[in-house]
Amino acid sequence: MSDQEKRYKERYDLEIPFTVRWQDGSGRTRETAGTTKNMGPLGAFIVCDSPIVEGCAIDLHFHIPVALGGTILSRISASGKVVRDVTGAEHVAGYGHGVMFDRLSFTRLQEP
Repeated sequence: MSDQEKRYKERYDLEIPFTVRWQDGSGRTRETAGTTKNMGPLGAFIVCDSPIVEGCAIDLHFHIPVALGGTILSRISASGKVVRDVTGAEHVAGYGHGVMFDRLSFTRLQEP
């Protein structure tokens, strides 16, 4: 069964900037930025500059810009865990991770 067939909900090709936080093996809080490659209601495929261990709990903040001026008016926050590591795959520049969400929320940062 392919990874695509294991998904319960469809994902959409979206490139959205994000920041991600997690604790490494020594308990130190780490943070890096990246971009999604696809996203759906239950998970996403993210690419960032740092490796995150499979099974690791993470907190994500996706930044949703407005087309005019690029001002960030909304943010999607999520928590979940890394369920797949595809680091080294030829189609991924950086560290790629499949993420399953256990919480997803939307916040409006300012009125348009």
